[in-house]
Amino acid sequence: MKNYALIDENNVVINVSVGDDNWSKEGWIPCADVCGIGYTYDEVRDGFIPPKCHDEATLNNKCLWDCTNTKHET
Repeated sequence: MKNYALIDENNVVINVSVGDDNWSKEGWIPCADVCGIGYTYDEVRDGFIPPKCHDEATLNNKCLWDCTNTKHET
């Protein structure tokens, strides 16, 4: 079984599903990493970026936000 994400015209994930190799995957992107509704697919990095936690957060090379905001939930 593999995870797949369906994205809209802005590359935002609108649905996530699990399917096997025989599942009709047209329009769905395989996602080896964790993703969820509201994540953005980055074609260059071939990864899914979660919604930004705070304005001062910076994106690292693993498609995750680095944030030093003390109100950040861990």
